[in-house]
Amino acid sequence: MTAFLRLQKTAAQAEPELVEATLSEQVLGHLTERGFVPFHPVLAERFGHRAALFIGVCLYWTKYGLKHAPQRGGWFHMSAKDMTAATTLSRHEQDTVRALMEDHGILEERLAGRPAVLHYRLNLRSLASALDVVENGETAPTLDQAWNWFQGTVTFYRPLADIGGSAASGLYLSYLLRQLQQALTREGIHGELLQVEPARVARSLCLTPKVVRTARERLKRSGLVSDVGQFQRVNLGAILACLHQQTVKPLPAARNKRGNSVRRGPPLAP
Repeated sequence: MTAFLRLQKTAAQAEPELVEATLSEQVLGHLTERGFVPFHPVLAERFGHRAALFIGVCLYWTKYGLKHAPQRGGWFHMSAKDMTAATTLSRHEQDTVRALMEDHGILEERLAGRPAVLHYRLNLRSLASALDVVENGETAPTLDQAWNWFQGTVTFYRPLADIGGSAASGLYLSYLLRQLQQALTREGIHGELLQVEPARVARSLCLTPKVVRTARERLKRSGLVSDVGQFQRVNLGAILACLHQQTVKPLPAARNKRGNSVRRGPPLAP
C-alpha cells in the first residue's frame, strides 16, 4: 500500500497522460522481465483457453528445441510444476488438457532419461487437422508454417493471473494493458480510461461471455479495473504495487534428458 501511495503522490505532480504512459511502461517492462507466454486465440476457440495456454508453451519450447537441439526431434521435457508456474494450470487441469490433446493426436508423450521423465512432442499434422488447416503436400507441416496459422496472438503475463485470481483474469488484464499502451500513443486518450467493451475482449481472446464476465468481476472486486460510463479504467498504480509485492520468479526453462536446464530465463514469444 505504501508503494501505491507514493505512486499516487507522484501522479499528482505531473501531467496525467504522461504519468499514465510512464506507469504503463513500468508495468509492461516489469512483466516482460518476468517472462510471458504466447496465447493464440484460435486455439482457445477450438480447445478452450486453458488448452491454448498449454499448447502455447509447447509451441514455444518446440521451436526453441528445434533450433538449439534439432537432434531431439522436437521432444522436450517440462514438469507439471513448471507448467503451473508458466500458465497457472493445476495438475488436474493439465491432465484434462493432455487427455484432450491426446484424443486429437496432437500431443505425443514418452518417458526418457535416467531417471525417466515425461517428454512431450507436438504432432503438427494433427494440430493442422484439428484447426481445419489445409496444407499442400504430403509432408508434415513445419513449425514455421504452423506460426502462420495463428493471428491476433496475445501476450499472457502470468503474474497478472496471480493478482487477478485466475488464468482468464490474467488474460483479460494482459489484453487491456496492451490495448491501453497502444491507446496512450494515440491522441485523445485520457489517463487510464479505455473504451473496450467486454464483448470485444471475448471476441479477441475467443473466450465465452461467461468466462469474460467472471474474469471481469474478479478484476473489479480486486480494484484493478472499474467502469466509468462507457469506459473501463485500468488501475495501473494498483497493478504496479501488487507486482512489486510479489516474489519475482522468472518462468521456468525446459530441461534436457538429464534433467538439466537447457535455457535460463523466462520464455518469450517467438
